Amino acid sequence: MRRLALLSLVPATLALTAPALRPRARGQLLRSSPDDDEAPPEINEDFRDFRARLIARTKGEGLTEAGDEKAVAEGWAYETPLLEAGCLLLGGTEQDFGFGLRQQYFHKCVLLLTQHDEFFTRGVIVNRPSRRTVRGWTVWCGGDVEEGGVFAPHGGSSSDRPPALECLSTVKIEGAASCTEVNKDLYTTSFDDANKALERGYEKSDFMCLCGYAGWAPKQLDGEVERSSWHVASVDGGTLVKDLLARDDDEDLPVDDGLGTWAQLMRRLGKDPAPSGFEFDDEMLRAWIAARLDAPKVDVSALADAARRKQREETYLESILDDNGEVTPGVVFTCQALAPAADFLLERQFLHKSVVQVIAVQQDTVIMCCLNRPTSRRVALKLGDAERVKTVAFGGDVQVRSAQGGVVWLSRGPLPGGAGERLPAGGLGGE
Repeated sequence: MRRLALLSLVPATLALTAPALRPRARGQLLRSSPDDDEAPPEINEDFRDFRARLIARTKGEGLTEAGDEKAVAEGWAYETPLLEAGCLLLGGTEQDFGFGLRQQYFHKCVLLLTQHDEFFTRGVIVNRPSRRTVRGWTVWCGGDVEEGGVFAPHGGSSSDRPPALECLSTVKIEGAASCTEVNKDLYTTSFDDANKALERGYEKSDFMCLCGYAGWAPKQLDGEVERSSWHVASVDGGTLVKDLLARDDDEDLPVDDGLGTWAQLMRRLGKDPAPSGFEFDDEMLRAWIAARLDAPKVDVSALADAARRKQREETYLESILDDNGEVTPGVVFTCQALAPAADFLLERQFLHKSVVQVIAVQQDTVIMCCLNRPTSRRVALKLGDAERVKTVAFGGDVQVRSAQGGVVWLSRGPLPGGAGERLPAGGLGGE
């Protein structure tokens, strides 16, 4: 079968004052005395717990030891300007762009940073559960880097590389070299060490198995935060992951879209949990989840969809073949929305209701271009003594390397010059 190619015609810091702390032996707790009005609160070994107490005090949420303990026990969360391993990134609502048309998994995501240093930043999304399985584990979508095709549409692999698997655990795995503390009661561990831990009696319910991750080059994430692409929060990660792992998955319902988790954390940060203007992005995220994170089902409906898809492919081929079964250059056809109408919903949206023309046939490749995707770019074309300014249209997502500036000209009649001769053209510009 010939391959079809579509040408591209266009190429706060926060200052806190803490009471002085008395020296103590390791593991010993500090307690107030009735005669000491300035006695410090009781703290434990984790500095984030202590910082959460101070935050609660500055907000007036807890002015006593009991209030401090309540702030920690319920799972603390507060906004912070500090990027560090263990902090959370919440998908932003103030950036100039959204994720409705691409990378939908980042829309209103909750992303835990597991590494942040001068060399690299790495994190995993924790509110994208799936029904896909790898080696007996139900996996969560941790990001788009090295996901190994596990979340390819219709359950088919789109990568030759194995997926990058790692686990978050709410218990420390004794003796596991890869087990690294991220937060209080939250650790990262390799997939192999997690499997060995199960053999030693650890519970699978204490692990979140993640496939893929998100990564940033040095200072890249800092720039995104400055552009309001993310809300940065310090959160009791152990309590958060325990809560996510404890939720039931009703297979009769769609896969959890994670929007409730995002809204809950936004509310705890004092931000709008239901901002307006994101309805389209929300629906596109749900469409992406249904196509990528739900388990492929083999039932009557799925078989019927496959049959309809096959029939549509045959119809497309018949529309561009002549009586001898060959593709004829010049044929024009349209891409229309037919049930279930999800072909160009998540990817290659430019083909939705497009008008496409076959312009060349080369061995086993059919070259086509879209005719109804104008852009704001202009190019000046000299035809003899005359110069005309033409609109540059987007023809497809395949770059034309042999054409000047990646631009191919379609004409209703013959142009001056011999075959293959390039016509002088001005530079591309935009309005």
